[in-house]
Order: sequence, then structure tokens, then C-alpha cells
Amino acid sequence: VDKAHEKGIKIITPMKVTETKEVTLVDPLTHKIKRDADGRPLKELRDVTIPRFRVTTVFDISQTEGKELPVPEVHPLTAAVAGYDDMLEAICRYSPVPISIEPVEGQDVNGYYHHVEKRIAVKEGLSQAQTIKTALHEVTHALLHDRDKLKQEGIQKDPHAREVEAESVAYTVSQAFGLDTSGYTFGYVASWSRSMELKELKQAMDIIRRTSAVMIDGIRGHLNDLRLEHLMEEPDLAVRVDAVLRENDYYGYTDGVEDPAENIASLRDSIEKGRTGDIREYLEEVTKREDRPALAALAGQTLQDLPEPAPLDQQLGQIRFYAAENMALPVAGQYLETVSLQDARQAYESMPENGRR
Repeated sequence: VDKAHEKGIKIITPMKVTETKEVTLVDPLTHKIKRDADGRPLKELRDVTIPRFRVTTVFDISQTEGKELPVPEVHPLTAAVAGYDDMLEAICRYSPVPISIEPVEGQDVNGYYHHVEKRIAVKEGLSQAQTIKTALHEVTHALLHDRDKLKQEGIQKDPHAREVEAESVAYTVSQAFGLDTSGYTFGYVASWSRSMELKELKQAMDIIRRTSAVMIDGIRGHLNDLRLEHLMEEPDLAVRVDAVLRENDYYGYTDGVEDPAENIASLRDSIEKGRTGDIREYLEEVTKREDRPALAALAGQTLQDLPEPAPLDQQLGQIRFYAAENMALPVAGQYLETVSLQDARQAYESMPENGRR
């Protein structure tokens, strides 16, 4: 309860407003605008949540009286994590120091960064969610709070700021990958931030924002590399070729694919019929990408597994041809389609020279 005659502080707070708007429909697979038979974009009315702001009156805790405000409790995380193995491996690859899962002493200690040995230990036996969150927390310590690095840079940072930064970054990065750690993080940050001044909190928020953004991009890149590495074991060569084309995408391949399944089927048909010359040439180019080693490795393995092109006469025997005396108006003359090259050539040579198409 605010004390009598205290003057409130005006701040701007976020709020959500729902409005009905006309939106253009987009295909979730191709990300292209859906259109009707006449080529016009399809639209529909939808309720859209729009962020807005309003002025709110608040009071500093020193302006209030009553019972002490409760500190949020710290609840251990118990959830399973989709793609846990890859997520943990991506964090390990991103970390500047080795990470190991091992016994850790202390009931309330889930992990630590060893400043002398330059390594991270995460307590064995934790849930998947707690393991991921703890790993991210300790990686942040290794990146931001290494004792030798801080000393070299002349930076002094108390334990409260260090813990707020590490746990807040772990929360932000976890959220970016669909893992909610609020049950643990909110209480943890509240307990460590109570003695921090506003200036310290502002400085910490800027560090948290920048570090989280870089970490999210880095881990996402490693997750993508792991996806490509898993594709090395994919038995369907068409799926692998399609993945290389999408990932390399120099020529707008993804934009030109309207039906991914149909495109893979077309690649599979070309491979089965020995029309692999262009595919092999393309994969050969991708193997030279030193900036994307995982992609280059996938292209190289696929190139190694891809059959050599079939003899030209065999390829031509599988292709269907057409011949028309007047292609603009086929009913006005001779017209043959889906025939062999030999039949198409014979039909073409039998047509009047001035009408061949």
C-alpha cells in the first residue's frame, strides 16, 4: 500500500490490443502468397494482436508500507526438451570451453565454470530442461565473466551482476528455442538483483541483450550444421540433393519450388534414370564452400553416392519428344507427342519443310 501523500511515478507500460484486420494468406510451406484462379491474392479477416503503450502510475518500494513483498521461488525444471541431444551438442560446440556432464557436489549447485581449468561442469542426473538451462548459464559465465579476461580488461563486476547476466541470458536463449525456464529463472534473478542499483540493472540489460542475440545466432548455426550432418545418413539421394540445393540456394531454388514433395520426386526420377550430370556438377561446386564445412561435406558425400550419368543414348531413350506441323495450332496439321526420339525425327522429316515446328 502506498503511503499517504506520496506522489506516484508515471511510466510507459506495454499493453496488447486486439484488432480485426484483413490479411493476405501465405502458404506455410512455400511462404508464397496464395492466389485465386484469376491470380488475385487471397485474403481473410483475422484478429491481430498489436502492441501498444499506455501511461501507468507506480510507486517506488520506499514509498510503500506493509508486509515485505514475497520473492518468487526457484522451482527446478523438469521438462523434456525436443531435440535434446542436438541442442546440447550445439551448445557444446558454441561454448568457448569444454562442457562435461559429471557429479557436482552441493545440493543447490547445478553446475560451474572452472576459472583455472577453463571448463564447464554440469551436474549429472538433471532433467533435460535443467541441463540445457544450466549449460547456457555457465557458457555465459565463460564468455562474460572469466576472471583472467575481466582482470586483463580492467573490469570489476560483483557476483550479483554476474549471476543476473548469466541467468537472464540463459532464459532469453532458452525462450528463443522454445524452452520456458521462467519457473526457475524469475526467482533466481529476483534473489540476485535485489541489491542492484538502477544504473547497474540498465548496464546488465544491455549486456544481456547483446550476448543473447549473438548466442542465439551461433547456436542456431550449429543446429543447422547438425541437421546437415544427420542428412549424411539419409538413404534417399533425392532428399539429400534437395537439402543441398535449399541450403546453398545461390539461384533462388527455394523461391522457385512450389511443391517440395513434387520437386523431390522429380529429382528422384532424374537420379533413377541416370540424368545426374548437372546434379553432379552442381554438387562438385558446393564441395568447394570453405565457409560452410557441414554443407560441403554433405555435398561431397552425396556426390560420392550419386550414380554416374547413364550413357546418352540410354538417357535419350527415356525422354519423350513431340513433333508438330503447326505447334501454334496442332489440329491444323500433323502432331505427335510423347514419342521416342526416332519416331519424332521420322515424323518431323515427313512434314512439309515450310510447316515444321
